[in-house]
Amino acid sequence: MDLQVNDIAELKKEHPCGSKRWQVLRVGMDIKLRCMGCGHEVMQPTAEGGKNDTADRAEGGNGMRPKWTRYLAMGIALLLAIVMALSLVLPYIGL
Repeated sequence: MDLQVNDIAELKKEHPCGSKRWQVLRVGMDIKLRCMGCGHEVMQPTAEGGKNDTADRAEGGNGMRPKWTRYLAMGIALLLAIVMALSLVLPYIGL
């Protein structure tokens, strides 16, 4: 399969976040991929990167989530962690 930059490739094996869709960031001796679920980036040799692809891909990165959604999710997770920590500490302080 001929991959190009900004293509969305669907791999056979799931990433630990549960997503199978990857955006192609760089093609050359290695292929740089970004997970569409969590944003994790990996480099693979072209021999390994090419054989794990299925025929599904969307040209030009259609369906890609904007970067601000990841930052929003991280901010909400941080806020929840702070609230949980305070709920555990406040009864011992007496507030």
